[in-house]
Amino acid sequence: MAKILKWNQFMITEILNNQKLVKNYSTRISEDIQRISPSAKFRDTLTIVNLKEEECVEVEKILKSWEKRLQNEDFVFSWMRNDSCFAADRISYLVFFKSKNTRRIKPHRYVFHCSSSPKEDILKFGLTPKASSESKQWNNSALKYEPAIFATNGFGNLWNPGSIIYQIDTANIKNKWYEDLNFEPGTSNAIMTYEPILPEHITALTLDEFEKLRKNNIQSSTQTIEDLKLKLDTSIKDGDLETLKSLIDEHKDYFGGSKKLLNLSLQGVDMSALLSKSSKFGALSTFKYLYDNFRVDSKNPEVVVFPLLMKSEQYKNFEVFDFLKKEISAIYKKLSPDELKQTIQKRIKFISYDNKNPQTLELLQGLNNLK
Repeated sequence: MAKILKWNQFMITEILNNQKLVKNYSTRISEDIQRISPSAKFRDTLTIVNLKEEECVEVEKILKSWEKRLQNEDFVFSWMRNDSCFAADRISYLVFFKSKNTRRIKPHRYVFHCSSSPKEDILKFGLTPKASSESKQWNNSALKYEPAIFATNGFGNLWNPGSIIYQIDTANIKNKWYEDLNFEPGTSNAIMTYEPILPEHITALTLDEFEKLRKNNIQSSTQTIEDLKLKLDTSIKDGDLETLKSLIDEHKDYFGGSKKLLNLSLQGVDMSALLSKSSKFGALSTFKYLYDNFRVDSKNPEVVVFPLLMKSEQYKNFEVFDFLKKEISAIYKKLSPDELKQTIQKRIKFISYDNKNPQTLELLQGLNNLK
């Protein structure tokens, strides 16, 4: 039992909003199954293992019952039998909790949907949301979803490209778009909407036509990115916080829609480089905005903060330097005495070569006396 709850805590944090509720349901479902199968075990991937064939009918009754009871929740509950598991596990079932309303997405001007449905019908009647149970290809209990239309946001990888490709112009439709519920947040360009799309917003494309559009888009995006870089640099040097925020918000697509630095070096826009420039030339307001929103979530924040501290002193950006002195001091105070000693000795040795950071050296020597 402990294993399934431990996995749930991780999975729910990533995908679902109501963590306590789903954890409670998981516990109750587990208890129901163990009443009829005391030998059943629940392991790391929300898999029920060690079932006997004669127990499966009752297990499926329990899962179907819970599927019905949870159909009005804000998540999708689904399950599937898995006969490909190791023999030692006997028979197993996979259990899934997926949020119905994932993170809202502002789509690109054009998104792309692939379908094997008759082309004439789509161009005449448009696209209608369909559930997984209505699909021949996706009628899989593991992929269960309510009536929806799925698409690729922009010119990324297509799903099912062997079928006809439909370009959807989102400029004049009011549909709300969400991340695809079958993916963990921020890991895919797959999106979905629960609303129909009228035929006047849809254009059928061959794969060759799509690839030509993709090539043209890459060429125009390159110029857009270079212009964006220049404007970002200017706003940092001018200390223009409002313009900086506006530029980043307006071009979220280039940043992967995430405030994680590891996801932000996309499409040629490197936020770590912007943060470094801001430590040299930026006003404190623009630096703090970038620092608070786009620095790496690192297990060792010292390796992120210390180079910024050095640059701010070398370029005489003392407002930023004073801010970072407090940050690095707080980081060092959390280290053990041995860790603190090793880290500071390494840093003192590093900056003593060129003597460009006298104030940083003085700071380190003072911190070296911390208990």
